[in-house]
Amino acid sequence: MGLLLTSGKSVQALLKRDIAYLIALHCVAHRAERGLVDSLKELHKLKALHQNLKWLYKHYKFSPKALHELRLVAEALEEKVLKPTNLAGIVCESYVVFVTYFQDLLSTERRPKPSPKVRGRVYRILTFLMNYDNVLFSYLMRDTFEALSELSLNFQKDSLTVCDSMEALDTCSLKLVDLQFEPTEGGDQEVIDAVSETALFRGTKLKYVNEGQILFLRKKVIDVLTHLEKRFQDLQKGSVPSKCAIFDPSQWPSDRQKLAGCLWQTILC
Repeated sequence: MGLLLTSGKSVQALLKRDIAYLIALHCVAHRAERGLVDSLKELHKLKALHQNLKWLYKHYKFSPKALHELRLVAEALEEKVLKPTNLAGIVCESYVVFVTYFQDLLSTERRPKPSPKVRGRVYRILTFLMNYDNVLFSYLMRDTFEALSELSLNFQKDSLTVCDSMEALDTCSLKLVDLQFEPTEGGDQEVIDAVSETALFRGTKLKYVNEGQILFLRKKVIDVLTHLEKRFQDLQKGSVPSKCAIFDPSQWPSDRQKLAGCLWQTILC
């Protein structure tokens, strides 16, 4: 249960009036969400990605005609496309369809021409999609969000304990650290290989290609992890995990006498 921890009239404060030894913990699922919001505020690359995804979603949400035209393009290219709702579907799976459709919208031969407002939005989106750095970063963020999504699902389990939440956070952290050093199959390595071999990514010539840029972009994953871990500092360091470790059987001594002594010591503390 998430608690309001800042106000003097919060649930925590009211409960502590009657239960002085109460240990109040803010909702771990909400902490993870706030950590990602912190990343959006401070990481320029992630903020730009978020903005372009919002433009894409807006372009189709309010225009059934645009969505119909997108599906016609997909049929002509013999590709599958769904209504754009997430990063994986837009950049990673239906990239060719979106680029082709937006290029058609900006074509001088198109009739009728879109409004200046729509053309401006389409130009910004297309510029983003044809930038080498942005495509690489999108793949990295797709894998990052998959790890964060798994973390969020673990945090929403009814049976979750503090020890479980810390274990889930550690697992997620290891996955994000791996992304910094290990290319993922069907991920950023796909972009690097395609551009290095053919100078094209799925038939599209990307701009501002810099093959050394991947090292810089992978460090951005760690920046996301840093913001996430800041939200869990009181669980990672301090008395809360040690007080809750008694409920984690994996932490119990295997020897019965040591187990009894450990439990007795915990009770005395």
